[in-house]
Amino acid sequence: MHVSALLFGQPAKKLTLLFSASYAEKPLKQEYYPIANKDSLKIEQLKFYISHLTLIKENKEVWKEEKSFHLVDVFNPSTCTIELTLPKELSFDEIKMNLGDRKSVV
Repeated sequence: MHVSALLFGQPAKKLTLLFSASYAEKPLKQEYYPIANKDSLKIEQLKFYISHLTLIKENKEVWKEEKSFHLVDVFNPSTCTIELTLPKELSFDEIKMNLGDRKSVV
């Protein structure tokens, strides 16, 4: 799993988190992949929740998303981007988040 973060400015900052999955350094697709013993593996569905998005500056919480839970389906690109609107003056050096199912975030 790979997560990229992009930060845009003015007047509020837009923080965009991009989620992607890969296998053998290539984007994951719904197809068969060779594994050990001449066998194969096919991932038909891969969904998870991202929750409790928190921004940290010097080991202190500086921002936390309210009602924070996002369903990511790696085979549906429209769900692989989370865009956050932050105060313009906010600065942070770390992003924390939980990975889990919705039951653990409600």
